Amino acid sequence: MSNAVFTRVLEIDELASTSMEAKRLCAEVSGQNLAVWTRKQTQGRGQVGATWYTGAEKDIAFSLIFYPGSLLVQQQFLLNMVVCNALCAYVKSVITGKEVHVKWPNDILIGNKKVCGVLIENIVRGQVINHSVIGVGLNVNTVQFPNALHQATSLILEQAFFKGTQRSETLNVIERVGEALSVFYEVLPNAKAIEEGYLSNLFGMMEERTYIKDGQSFKATITGVDNSGKLKMLVQGKEELFGFKEISFVY
Repeated sequence: MSNAVFTRVLEIDELASTSMEAKRLCAEVSGQNLAVWTRKQTQGRGQVGATWYTGAEKDIAFSLIFYPGSLLVQQQFLLNMVVCNALCAYVKSVITGKEVHVKWPNDILIGNKKVCGVLIENIVRGQVINHSVIGVGLNVNTVQFPNALHQATSLILEQAFFKGTQRSETLNVIERVGEALSVFYEVLPNAKAIEEGYLSNLFGMMEERTYIKDGQSFKATITGVDNSGKLKMLVQGKEELFGFKEISFVY
């Protein structure tokens, strides 16, 4: 299977981590976009050292080696938004009658439960992103999660008549994300449209909700994101910026 962006898609029976394998492959495929997925991932990674559970031969686990052309370092959150927009659109195409959102910065929720996570690692050369390793974990057919993952869900749990297989949906999602990433090969990617799409999907956007920072809860309203991806929030009438893992959502 191939598409205009990912001309090679490697299918491997078992890996500790698709991200680790993709980074190992970077030296071999220098300058080439590549996707790698596995039927069984045993040590999946999430944001900031977290782990990602993958049901063996049930769920999606893949990583992409992507060369985004001349994407500037200060624009790197555009990459995150494009990937999240594509994944959100895919989940919406499967799930009916339920709300699907992006929880900042890059989790996909069905209602209040997490169905998909993204981990993007950018390798910088000068002022531009040389290439990125984009890891995606998406719960497809798992019906029972470890007790610690009480807020995890899957497509089959949310849509009982869902019939997708691990392989069919993995290739489908890689194709969709590849099509979305092709925007970086356009002369002038429409950054404003990308951001608007992301914000329209953002969980809690323009709603006053409860958050936690340093063990203390507070009320705030999400108003947007800045160029670096920091979350803009209105706290007691004053706009503040929050970085990754600085705050927790209460929901």
